Amino acid sequence: MGRWSQRTRCGGGQSINFMTSATIDDSDTIVVDFLTSAGLTNLTVAHFQSKPNNDGATSIAVLGPKQLEVNFGVDISAETGIELTTAVPGFVSPQVQAIT
Repeated sequence: MGRWSQRTRCGGGQSINFMTSATIDDSDTIVVDFLTSAGLTNLTVAHFQSKPNNDGATSIAVLGPKQLEVNFGVDISAETGIELTTAVPGFVSPQVQAIT
């Protein structure tokens, strides 16, 4: 009788990026931190919504290698989360990050 392998190998694939934190910077702006910088420049305003009111983003800007500023154009200070929904490769989608 043969013996089954007891070890598996993983890795070498594309890294998965996701939001790690979200902070209200102004009454209409959220600063979002990501795990890596991969793919951030491919995201658009259509990918972001506030939660629970579902306000859509009006502009985004890259602040740093792993950070975006997402502007909603309306007061979002009472919102509790930000949702990212995208088909851009390498991102967990959909995902909701709590705002702190």
